[in-house]
Amino acid sequence: MSMVAFIPKKCAVCGNENEDVQEVIDAVPFGPMDLDTRPAENLRSALPYLIQKCSFCGYCNSDISEAVIDDKSLLETEEYKSIINDNDLPEAARKYLASAHLLHKMGNLHRSAIESLHAAWVFDDLGDVNSSMGARLGAVISIRAQLQECYDENLAVILLDILRRAEQFDLCAMIAQSIIDMGITDDFVKSIVEYQVYLAQNRDSSCKTVADVDTWAASK
Repeated sequence: MSMVAFIPKKCAVCGNENEDVQEVIDAVPFGPMDLDTRPAENLRSALPYLIQKCSFCGYCNSDISEAVIDDKSLLETEEYKSIINDNDLPEAARKYLASAHLLHKMGNLHRSAIESLHAAWVFDDLGDVNSSMGARLGAVISIRAQLQECYDENLAVILLDILRRAEQFDLCAMIAQSIIDMGITDDFVKSIVEYQVYLAQNRDSSCKTVADVDTWAASK
């Protein structure tokens, strides 16, 4: 079982000392992860506690003692405030989306995508399908921009699952075919890509794990 501690931590952006910042300890996943990299329990349920917020300036990051922005004024923009102050969203989702926004502004597209994906997982747990799709499509924007700058096969494969879970089946199948055409050297990665094509063709947007890939491959 994961545990959450509340510890003092200095914000790297405003310099103020926060007295009770949540920190997850002793959380280790046991079991296969999802194809979009979401871990199994007991780390899975710790998701809401893996994002921090400075109670003084509103800075959000996985670790507020790390500065991912070089301009504090980003926290004062209407765009940022509209995210962090949106009370219609769950608190954890607001924090993840706010963090994703800052990272995207700073050009850290990979990390921005991951934070958007984390927000999608929060919505998944609440059964909010529309919001989870929106968060995933935000992750898609960042990942596709990152892949244009520097292609990474593993990131491209994660993109397939994000697209499929967002019901972008045709785009998922198209990108999967392009990955196959480029040549895949790892047999398991190839199985994942082929599985995503199969799922997309069957309009299946359900959550799948790496164990499901093995089961599908063995049944062919």
